[in-house]
Amino acid sequence: MNLPSCVNSRAFHPSTADIISLPYGAALIHQELPLVPTVTVDVWLPAGAVRDPQTVLGAAHMVEHMIFRGSERLRPQDFDRLIERHGGQSGAATSLEYAHYQFTVATEHFEPSWAALAELLTAATFAPAEWDLERPVILEELSQAIADPDWVLYQGLMETAFSDHPYARSVLGDSASVQQTSAAELRQFHRTHYSPHQWTVVVVGAVSRERAIAALTEGVPRCSRYSCPPMLQPASCPVQGVRRDEICHPVSQTSTLMMGWITPGATNLRAILGLELLSVILGEGRSSRLVSRLREERQWVHDIGSGFLPHQYAGVFVLRAELELRYGAIAEQQILEELWRLHGGLILEHERQRAVRSLYHRFLFGMESPAQLAEFLGYYGMLGCHHLCRHWPNAYRQEMESITVDELQSLARRYLPLESYTVISLQPSPYFP
Repeated sequence: MNLPSCVNSRAFHPSTADIISLPYGAALIHQELPLVPTVTVDVWLPAGAVRDPQTVLGAAHMVEHMIFRGSERLRPQDFDRLIERHGGQSGAATSLEYAHYQFTVATEHFEPSWAALAELLTAATFAPAEWDLERPVILEELSQAIADPDWVLYQGLMETAFSDHPYARSVLGDSASVQQTSAAELRQFHRTHYSPHQWTVVVVGAVSRERAIAALTEGVPRCSRYSCPPMLQPASCPVQGVRRDEICHPVSQTSTLMMGWITPGATNLRAILGLELLSVILGEGRSSRLVSRLREERQWVHDIGSGFLPHQYAGVFVLRAELELRYGAIAEQQILEELWRLHGGLILEHERQRAVRSLYHRFLFGMESPAQLAEFLGYYGMLGCHHLCRHWPNAYRQEMESITVDELQSLARRYLPLESYTVISLQPSPYFP
């Protein structure tokens, strides 16, 4: 049974996500789904690339790799084998602001699976010999990223928009940093940022509140507390004027234009939802403004779309077009003209309603499994958006539907200015720059 079916069933009560403080300081977000025979556990930590020491860029990502290289009680890959033996799935990811570790297993395997993950998160050894084995894996991942035009384009946008702020960093670091970093430096990063009192642990599935609390309390050893150093917060709109950069890449087959605007952080939910609605109005679907005008009518672009990249302290509103190089300047001008129309209040009610439907359907499709729900609750729980987590089936939709056309106009004027943005041009090239 998928999650939408559970939400609509009598056994599921919408406002039932609980947030509990565990004895060691972690936050537990618990959502019981009695009709789902599995359980997903997702641990979120404020241990992303923005926490990398300036001398160890990429440390957060390297630590994620090394977590699975074992502890004194678990050999390398033991955790993966345990989850696979139980017929489950596991994964991990590192972003600019967080790292998270997730597994899904049948309910009867909840306790031993959690105990193994907790062991790795608290007692990974970071043995130098294991780091020597893992380093080439990370270097290969970095090489693949550099060969990907989309990754290079995104990284170029972030570096140009955020300049010296940690949001400009690559999560992967660079090859020199990976080569020079020692296992001891990774161990120190882990000691500082992986203390259990900093965790947000999500449990979604057929596990009762009492059972979840008991397992998560007993399965975590006592660890010393370490304080995370404060992260530099960006200003609400650090881009002044128009910042431009041009990137040449040998793998790219077409020219790509990417424009970005700095927006509020993810905790400003109403502004974020309004900007996502504007994103749909501008660049999602054939009837959206930019797709209709630039691709369907004038055929100046091969494709065009919009997106939104939320981060804790600042997000990025992105418009991206694939086009022939000769149309780059005129496409940029037409995009600015469409934003000017938004500033002038030319937003129709039927556009707002279409955007609300599209965004809510995307939200539902993104909640088709307990694992997807766990990611949603973990991310927003880590940010402290507890009301949204407790009332997730309704709070998201109610907030979005209440945003008016006038509010959308105000958001466009405030956060999508015509005179302050970042623009990156990616062009095919037979050589690396």
